[in-house]
Amino acid sequence: MKNTLVPIAVVAVLLACLLMFKAYQTETNAKKALDLERYQRITAEEKLQQTEMKVSSLQGEINSTRSKLEKIQQVLQEGEIEKDDLVSQIDSVSQEKAALEQRLKELELSAGNVPAGGESRNR
Repeated sequence: MKNTLVPIAVVAVLLACLLMFKAYQTETNAKKALDLERYQRITAEEKLQQTEMKVSSLQGEINSTRSKLEKIQQVLQEGEIEKDDLVSQIDSVSQEKAALEQRLKELELSAGNVPAGGESRNR
């Protein structure tokens, strides 16, 4: 009976060792998969943080550009207002010039009708 128990015990020990080895392999593979997942998650989080920083930086640049654009538009509007004002001043001066030229012609015509002695009095 001892002789039959020894081979059964040896087979049982070998099966136990085989099961332990297989469990160790399974655990090692699971640990590798978990480590890989953790690495990928950490890498993804770092990339996300970098992307968020870039987005924040770009948002700041957009806001700065919008502010500059608004200032440029304001300057352009002020320039348009000044241009319109200058155009109206030019029109006004042109009308005054035309009126003065007309008056000068009228004075020259009336001076041409006045006797020679009258011209010396006006001067």
